Order: sequence, then structure tokens, then C-alpha cells
Amino acid sequence: MFKQKTSQFVIFILFALLSAIIVPMPVLAHGVGANEIDDCRIPIIGQWVHFTAYTPKLSGDDEYCTTIPELGLTTIVFDYEQKPLRKMKVEFEITKEPEGKRVFYQEPKVQKTGSMNAAIDFTPFGAGDYLVHATLVIAGKKIDAHLPFTVGVGDGWIIYRLIFIVIFVLFLFFFFRSPTIRSKVHTIVSGDGYDKKTESTDKQNL
Repeated sequence: MFKQKTSQFVIFILFALLSAIIVPMPVLAHGVGANEIDDCRIPIIGQWVHFTAYTPKLSGDDEYCTTIPELGLTTIVFDYEQKPLRKMKVEFEITKEPEGKRVFYQEPKVQKTGSMNAAIDFTPFGAGDYLVHATLVIAGKKIDAHLPFTVGVGDGWIIYRLIFIVIFVLFLFFFFRSPTIRSKVHTIVSGDGYDKKTESTDKQNL
């Protein structure tokens, strides 16, 4: 009974912690499989604009999207996936959130090549949350779409989880090697510790 309860407790904790570590972890490099959703696409009235970011001096040819891991000079690229959008005026803007400070702005313009790129140094603005605004301008009216992304927080996120994993692995190592630790965990799980202490105190009082 002792081993069974303890094993179930350890398996439950292991599953919960691994879920917390793995599920929220951001995907730094951009890459989408056939059955995966591309989070780098910005929808504009049935048309799609694909957002890609590069940091050549920091990571070579690696592609990023919703998470740019390091601050520095970044090349951003907007690609139109459909040809009709090439005949329309589109305005691009990037703001630092939540304050809404403008970091980059491209006035409404027709991109005949279907692609627009620019170089932005995010260092002066700092790490944090950013927002892409892609705005279609038709007859004086603006149709705005957004894509949130982060800059400069990816590495810290990964390091935090790696440290957590190491600590957890060490816990499991000592847990399975130390009868004392296993006994304490079993006491917590079963509640026997409290009952035994209460029983012992009652006997002493008698």
C-alpha cells in the first residue's frame, strides 16, 4: 500500500510539472508542419499577410515570428500570400505594449512585389510585448488586423524551465534513493503523520 500510494503521488506530480513546463513553452524558431496552424499569418478581409523576423547578427538565418529571443537589429518581412492584396494600399505599424509607443511605421502603400521589409533595432525600446498592425486602406476607410509578439524574453523563459527541470530531476533522484524522503512524502499523502502524532499525544496525556 505504501509503495502504491507513493508511486501514484510521484506520477501525478511528474505529469503536472511536465505539463506546466512543456505546454506553455514558446516556439522560438518559425516552422510549421502540414497539419499545424501558422501563427505568423495576419488575416485582412480574406487575405493573408505573413510576418517573419530575422536577427542575422545574432542568430544567422534563423526565422522568428511570435517570439524573437534577443534584442538587437532585426529584419522584419511582410509577405502577401494572395495577389489581390498587391493592388491595395496597406499600412504597417509596430508598437510597444501596453503603452502603445510607436516603434515602426510604414505609410499606406501599394506593394507590387507582394513583399515589404525593414530593419528595426528593438534595443532602445527594451524587452517585452509588441504588436504588429496591418491596416488595409480602402476609400478612406481603414481595416486593421493585429499580431502580438515578444522580443528579448525567449532565452530567459527557456533558462527558467531548464533550471526547474534540473531541480525536479534531482528531487526524483533523491526521492528514489532515500527511504527517509519517501517516508515523509508518504506521510504527507496519506495523512498518517498527523494521526500518529495525535495518537501519541493522547497516550502521553493518559
